[in-house]
Amino acid sequence: MPRKLDTNNLDELVLLIKQEIIKRNLSSKSVALGAGVSPSYLSEVLTGKKQPSLTIVSDLAEYLGIPWSQFLQLSGRIGNEEEVLLIQIEETVKEDPMLKNILAEILNLDDDKRQKALDAFSKALSEIK
Repeated sequence: MPRKLDTNNLDELVLLIKQEIIKRNLSSKSVALGAGVSPSYLSEVLTGKKQPSLTIVSDLAEYLGIPWSQFLQLSGRIGNEEEVLLIQIEETVKEDPMLKNILAEILNLDDDKRQKALDAFSKALSEIK
């Protein structure tokens, strides 16, 4: 089961999603369908009744065109050092669903393992390019 986001900054994360929906004049239903979640689930997330997984957050971020790093920073899942590396990795993996899935799994790791895995993933990606 996907790890849930830290609740400390969840309100800020949901607020960012709401702001993007309003800013882009989108309906919640179109965002939900575009991100591959049910409209009722997104409604529950936006009203604070449900806590989204990292997978849902990444799907919403992708659909809204917002970097994962911005969502993850607000959620408290990554620190400043990781954010720089994550931004670089995001650009490389954005067109490859398999690499995006690997990155999502790395982001689910505990803090110490996550940093090591991000470093190794970044190195492997640079060798592939």
